Amino acid sequence: MANLFIKLTTEDWGYTCHGKREYDALISLVPYFRDRVLRVLVDMVARGHEPYCLWGKRSLGQQVKLVAKGVSSLRHSKHLAGKAADIVDYEDLSHGGSGWNTSECFWADLIMVAQRHDLYSGFAWKKYGRFGDSCHVEWQTGRTVGLPPWLYCLASRPP
Repeated sequence: MANLFIKLTTEDWGYTCHGKREYDALISLVPYFRDRVLRVLVDMVARGHEPYCLWGKRSLGQQVKLVAKGVSSLRHSKHLAGKAADIVDYEDLSHGGSGWNTSECFWADLIMVAQRHDLYSGFAWKKYGRFGDSCHVEWQTGRTVGLPPWLYCLASRPP
């Protein structure tokens, strides 16, 4: 029953969740952002990867715990509003890893695919290492890449 529930929501995009945790992470995102994240997941699969949405919306309590552990540095993360997601490698995760121990190709593809869908990548946050916080993607609000989709529709119409 649970797998049917998951497929009903994601099959239109050609992506099937790896289980309830990933489904819950995706469903917690605000709808317009979730659509973009699903597009990223589908594109990553098309590139031969096995992506997994590990985190979606977080409660304040979850965020405070992650800051205390040193896993996150922001108390006011976009995760709190459901406008950020962490996408990792399911192959590593399924073998007992954290999802972070993957190829540079995975991270490079995720960064490029996220930007193609006008999402901001945590790649620029170098305090986390060479690839920054590459698993983190978030909704744009006028940063480097673009405008909300409805503005593109308005802008493409003749005056």
